[in-house]
Amino acid sequence: MKAKKLVAIITTMVLVITMGVCMTSCGDNGGKGEAEVIELRIGSGHSETGMPYNVAANDFFVKEVEKRVAERTDYEIKWITAWSGSVAKLAEVGDAVGAGLLDVGAVCSAFNSNMILQNLTYNVPFNSPDLVTVNKIMEQLSEEYPEDFNKVFDDMNSICLGIGGVGCYQLITTMPVDEISDLKNVGVAAAGPNLPMLKGTGAVPIQGDLTEAYTSFQTGVYDGWVMYPASSDGYKLYEVAPYQTNLDLGAVSCGYITVNKDKFNELPKEVQEIFIEVGREYTVESGVIANEMDEKGLQHMVDNGLTVVEMKPGEKEKYAELIPNMAKSWVEDANKAGYNGTEIMKRYIELLKETGYELPRDWSEEL
Repeated sequence: MKAKKLVAIITTMVLVITMGVCMTSCGDNGGKGEAEVIELRIGSGHSETGMPYNVAANDFFVKEVEKRVAERTDYEIKWITAWSGSVAKLAEVGDAVGAGLLDVGAVCSAFNSNMILQNLTYNVPFNSPDLVTVNKIMEQLSEEYPEDFNKVFDDMNSICLGIGGVGCYQLITTMPVDEISDLKNVGVAAAGPNLPMLKGTGAVPIQGDLTEAYTSFQTGVYDGWVMYPASSDGYKLYEVAPYQTNLDLGAVSCGYITVNKDKFNELPKEVQEIFIEVGREYTVESGVIANEMDEKGLQHMVDNGLTVVEMKPGEKEKYAELIPNMAKSWVEDANKAGYNGTEIMKRYIELLKETGYELPRDWSEEL
């Protein structure tokens, strides 16, 4: 009798231990068995906390791919992150993905002169301030002109999964600016693609670097920056330049999630489908994140002493007439490179108008 009880106790213990092991090794995979781990490296030249397109890459793309693969497949994604240029600097990310140094990259097109089409929105001054709208239009263009938009990615042995960007560019300064004449002989910094937005205004355009912007304001190197609120706040520029003029120069699609083509083709089909799915959602989500970061950044700056200045009536229209037609220059470069530049730019502005947005100057009329 005692022997039977002992056998029963041992049997029960074995069952409990077995169940415990199964729960530990199989529980995260719906009881389907231990998941096969796929290790992938993702990186960018910017940090994962500063630029909106990178925040979206880290907080949405990385997490959603990992989550959905675990929930819906027999695989598990293990990400190795390489942000802030730890593997590839800003101008190197696309090539690093193509060469396999990174499996996935968040590429900033502003630092890649070969990404002509991907830099289209930098060349539409007073573009929509809503990055969700801008990204959706760029996505539609990439679907209507796939050969044009995919060429640069094909050349880099990669596939574009989603489109990101940054918020609406404004002007942050050391003194209030409410009319264009206030900019005469004032040094204003901007990233390379934004510099033409200052031509003809009387300002002195200066190629800027956000990493040294705070010190440059302090030392009088310049008195203004063309920047969106999220980064003006992130770099604490409001402490040395306590005025923001709402120029509303527009949001820009400039962050592209790419994956190495060879690596992507090696992935299981169900994992590939999740990458494509999350990439498309990233296009919208990155816009939402950029808009929110601008809103929160502006409020934080105002709470800490920033004064928001509105342009006097008619000044934005005057500004638009003074600066060169950047859209026309872009079209000339795109056509010369073999793209359907004229058609694509006209289509962009047509789609922009269809959203109900009105440009202070119709750049397409002069193409």
